[in-house]
Amino acid sequence: MDLLPDDALLIIFDFYVDDDRDVDVWHTLLHVCQKWRYVVLSSPRRLNLRLLCTDIRPVREMLDIWPAIPIVIWKSRDPISLEEGADNIIAALEHPDRVCEIRLGNIPSSILESFAAVMQEPFLALTSLELLLDDKWDPPVLPESFLGGSVPRLLFLDLNCIPFSAVRNLLLSASDLVYLCLWDMPDSGYISPEEIATYLSTMTRLETLELGFYPYPYDSPPKRAPIHASQDSDPSPIIRTSLPALTHFWFQGDNEYLENLMAYLETPLLDDVTIINSFSPLDSLDSVELR
Repeated sequence: MDLLPDDALLIIFDFYVDDDRDVDVWHTLLHVCQKWRYVVLSSPRRLNLRLLCTDIRPVREMLDIWPAIPIVIWKSRDPISLEEGADNIIAALEHPDRVCEIRLGNIPSSILESFAAVMQEPFLALTSLELLLDDKWDPPVLPESFLGGSVPRLLFLDLNCIPFSAVRNLLLSASDLVYLCLWDMPDSGYISPEEIATYLSTMTRLETLELGFYPYPYDSPPKRAPIHASQDSDPSPIIRTSLPALTHFWFQGDNEYLENLMAYLETPLLDDVTIINSFSPLDSLDSVELR
């Protein structure tokens, strides 16, 4: 191996790193010898080096030691560590120009609100965002300036129990989304089918769409004004939104809402549809899968 030039080593390292989903896998290469360490650290983009920050790692110390490579923020599997390690997550979030991925599950609303307080600037490097709350009955209050309202490189967005009002500005800037999941949205974050279609209108690369409203513990959802109540007085045709790349669609909500939503959408490649009637009694949710 000592006879191989740096370029050859780099090709080998590239295969090694790309073949493993472990974000920390490149650390192993650094401990082999000084030459390998030099090759790895001199080619961070080629090897897609990322610094994994979690709630159980000393993030501030890590940031002082390692070079300024992109940051990945994950929650550990420890169900109670987030309360004790929230400062580690905040330390990573204080570098919005470097954070490329955020995956946080089982977050209490109060802790997410503390995270949001330091997430007021645009995260221009962010490509993947996953926020899953652990309490469906206590949605967080997120400011309109959340993430600076700008995530132009975002490809993957998965939000659970987050009111739609908290992400309006984000969706306006996330025109390159490939995967969008807004699941278990609380009633406080209600949005009309027409408005959703408007936000989707720029997402021409979107392949998977999952929309779900949190199931009510009643036989039917809260009553709302009919979506098309004004059509008799306004004969103008519906302006439809084209989603040319959409192939997978999941929906959780009542049938009338779904019918009105689809009236605004054109989905020529759609071939995988799952519908969950969440407004049936909670012990007998109806699920229909169409292919």
